[in-house]
Amino acid sequence: MVGDNEASAKDAESRNEVSALEGILKIHPKYLFKYYITGFGNGQACALFGKEKLEPIEAGSRIHVEGRLGTRFHEGGSEQNLSPFPRTSYIFMEVETVRVLHPPEDRPDGPTKGSPPVPAEKPLPGPDVAKDGVKGDPEKIQGRWTVISAEDSGHKTPDELIQNLKWVITKDTITYKFGDTITEWTYKLDQTKKPKAIDLTEGDRTALGIYSLEGDTLMICFPEGAKDERSTAFESKANSVNDVLIVLKREKP
Repeated sequence: MVGDNEASAKDAESRNEVSALEGILKIHPKYLFKYYITGFGNGQACALFGKEKLEPIEAGSRIHVEGRLGTRFHEGGSEQNLSPFPRTSYIFMEVETVRVLHPPEDRPDGPTKGSPPVPAEKPLPGPDVAKDGVKGDPEKIQGRWTVISAEDSGHKTPDELIQNLKWVITKDTITYKFGDTITEWTYKLDQTKKPKAIDLTEGDRTALGIYSLEGDTLMICFPEGAKDERSTAFESKANSVNDVLIVLKREKP
């Protein structure tokens, strides 16, 4: 398999490189790693992560996937944690783009070494991947962030108060701790708006904000109080929809 050399996978992960695999998509309804790819000629398999991109594809299709390889230690299957993999270190791919080379009914019987390349169909990007295969904001925004500045109603928050303020952003939530208070928002992005829009919801209240995500810098501006209008600019002013302004830097792994 492209991944039968564990060291090469670790190297690829450390360089954050995009790698490619071609093989047969396997799907199991109960396995922890529901999607995996086989057919490398050496009996190995590679776990695939990226449900949104993989679920439209029929099992048994020969596919070409591109993404970032990594390795993890897996404890093996159990009644609570069904898995096709034994207790071992395994190779996985965080899938970014997929294209179908052959659907099951047209797929040749097994891969043939040295066979000519198959004309590729259009990639099947997930909802968080742009049309050119580049990661979209819903995927890029996920991770751990450090707050480097904060303003509320035009007043800058003292640096000592935000010195250790971290945000953890998942696919659906933003969580942070300020003092003894832990706050969790659910959020929704709309990167088609100008400026890009973010809805921050806590309980029955939703703040209509805007965001900018450039490389490892994230800016979010949103109104406080019962305002039905969306922020319009990355600034902080009293009695304005541009009320709270947060600037964050991504934490490096």
